[in-house]
Amino acid sequence: MISSVAHKLGVSKADLLDPTSSSAAVKQAHAETHVIQESKTYFNNNGIDITAFTRTDRDDRILLIKNFPFGTKADELRKLLGDFGELRRLLMPPAGTIAIAEFQAAPAARAAFASLSYRRFKDGVLFLEKGPCGLFNGTAAATSAAVPTDTGVDAKPSAGDLKASTTTPNTDDVTTLFIRNLSFSTTPAAFSTAFSALPGFLWARVKTKTDPKKPGRALSMGFGFVGFDTPARARAALEVMDGKNLDGHRLAVKITHRGADQEKESGKNAAGKKQMEENKTKIVIKNLPFEVTKADVRSLFGYLPPSFLTHLSPG
Repeated sequence: MISSVAHKLGVSKADLLDPTSSSAAVKQAHAETHVIQESKTYFNNNGIDITAFTRTDRDDRILLIKNFPFGTKADELRKLLGDFGELRRLLMPPAGTIAIAEFQAAPAARAAFASLSYRRFKDGVLFLEKGPCGLFNGTAAATSAAVPTDTGVDAKPSAGDLKASTTTPNTDDVTTLFIRNLSFSTTPAAFSTAFSALPGFLWARVKTKTDPKKPGRALSMGFGFVGFDTPARARAALEVMDGKNLDGHRLAVKITHRGADQEKESGKNAAGKKQMEENKTKIVIKNLPFEVTKADVRSLFGYLPPSFLTHLSPG
């Protein structure tokens, strides 16, 4: 990260880490923030669901590669990983601080993980980590090793019911269903099981957020998405599952453009907090080194309008 930040600022690592420079820490903080935001934008634009990193279940086909020397090219990592099997894709943001690789087959990814973890590469040591399930949009795991036997779902629809429901006229060509009114206790496994028997089912995902009281733990937001292989099968599933009971909640199902509906539902969840947030004018900055001065803090927020810092006091 330091090498990437130094490159971004156009200075040497020695200058960036110079303890005698009062502005070094501020410059570093600004550049690190920029690098992180740039990487997030890159991953979002390339089909990565950033929220997946809050999940604990791992995908054996996905590897996170870290700690390779700055300046390493994507082709170098692609060649290194390709010795173990065929890659479906490899993503490396411009900052060059992390890469995400997805293999076509899980055995190849496991072999790469076992062989390359903590292996010396150039003048560094590689750190590898298995990526979370559902990291790539639309590829959430459809099944789970621990599926509850009693999910509270109504009896599964018959093939005849599904066949009849496909005759409903609809010109919508979207293959994703938006599911509202989920119980907050419904697990991703139970949610997936509720739809997995339907023809054309591909994936299911409960939308989650980070638990503010328990960092690293995900909380359901009460809605989710289910993908199918054809529009006709998505419409058939809608007619069968709309109004069905899951964990004591009657599902509200519709065909959707995912981004718009997610934004709308998230907006409802945030409506109660909006007025409070608008009235807040103070932020608390913690974990500052003892030697930091008021001038350093003002410099850190120097890119904001001059009127932003009207008062600064130690906590």
